[in-house]
Amino acid sequence: MARLGLKITKKIVASGEYTMVILDEINEAIDFNLTPLDEVIHLIKNRPPALDFTLTGPYAYPEVIALADIVSEVVDTHYHAMNK
Repeated sequence: MARLGLKITKKIVASGEYTMVILDEINEAIDFNLTPLDEVIHLIKNRPPALDFTLTGPYAYPEVIALADIVSEVVDTHYHAMNK
């Protein structure tokens, strides 16, 4: 299913119709080997100049982070407080 999602995303990006594409939980799909890292990197590097990507999910690879304009990290403070 993840590979199908990437295939659809490639068509959406190639269409040039959009200025933003959100790939929800793509980082986790890459980490679980459901989506090839090299294909996601190629997609990011070869996107139209006006297209912004938002990639979400844990386990972001350093190669993906290096291509990002903004990186944010969400921390579950309740979990960390309970496990001190």
